[in-house]
Amino acid sequence: MQSATMKMKMRLIAAFGLAVLSVAPLASGQAADAVAAPSLFPSEPYEFMLSKVAADEGRYDEALSRIDRVIDKVPTDPVLQFERAMILIDSGRIERAETELRRLTETHPDFYDAQRIFGRILLDRAGNDRSRMDEALRHLSAAYQSNPDDLPTGVTVSQILVALGRSAEAERVLSTLVERAPDQRVINFNYAQVLTKLGRGDESRPYLERAVRIDPTFVAAVMQLLDIYQRQSEWEKAAAILQPLIDEEPINIELRRQQAYFYLRAGEPEKARTGFQSLVDGDPKDFRSRFYLAEALNDLEQFGDADRIYRELLEKNPNDPDLLSSFGLAQIGQRKYDEAEKTFKALLALEGIPDNLVALA
Repeated sequence: MQSATMKMKMRLIAAFGLAVLSVAPLASGQAADAVAAPSLFPSEPYEFMLSKVAADEGRYDEALSRIDRVIDKVPTDPVLQFERAMILIDSGRIERAETELRRLTETHPDFYDAQRIFGRILLDRAGNDRSRMDEALRHLSAAYQSNPDDLPTGVTVSQILVALGRSAEAERVLSTLVERAPDQRVINFNYAQVLTKLGRGDESRPYLERAVRIDPTFVAAVMQLLDIYQRQSEWEKAAAILQPLIDEEPINIELRRQQAYFYLRAGEPEKARTGFQSLVDGDPKDFRSRFYLAEALNDLEQFGDADRIYRELLEKNPNDPDLLSSFGLAQIGQRKYDEAEKTFKALLALEGIPDNLVALA
């Protein structure tokens, strides 16, 4: 077995390594004194490492006491000041940490990690306070400018800009992010959202499609893309992108009905019939699925089955304008003009029917 002394030495070495790694590399051009090399620590680094170990074990008062002794010897070292603020955060003393990080970011504005952590604290505590959101934005923007590879901070900056009503600025941030990380679904989706806010909804389509390719079950992106496909009458594409959601949740009746309806509008009545028949088999009282099943059967020229369903539905819903208009059109398609005339007269006898159905009748 390793001796207790050896174990402590190994833990100290590990703590020191983590301490050095905990401060991310700063962007080129950052002030040289923003990172303290181990050689700058006074005498031996054990006091600093013992502070890290104490913090890791939850002995925060001891950790603060030890790191304060180190800071007393190097009072201007920004990394030590940052480490002290992190101990304060870990111990739940957020207000004190906020004060120290504010002072640190003022004296070392290029200190990436300090700007990033301070900005997150301000944002988490901002609530609906616009001034604090503005302050958080300044610090997070500084962090992102120092390290453009920090995608999460870039996304956060864009989200704050949107929340503050500065969508044009958010678009500029996101356009850079989407070029740097085209395989990130959230970045593509957020960019599409901002483009829509700016009245450039047509430009959002490729980014939504990319988000869905990356994650076919990304519900928010799928639903927004569905709206675009429906407006552009691309019914087959609309039906296809619903399949992964249905595979993930096969009991979702609404998704299955919507997909079958899209197939019906796409001119694929067999796929529509299959979908609606499955729904009706599961719930024979599903009025809307039976109605569309009748339309699919009519398109497949299975007139007898379609006619039977229409009449069964009309017995229980004689004043449904959509049902009457659909049945009337089916009768015209079968050249049953006398019966169609009666159906449309029943439609015109209803009150408050839409103008398009009046014109149709």
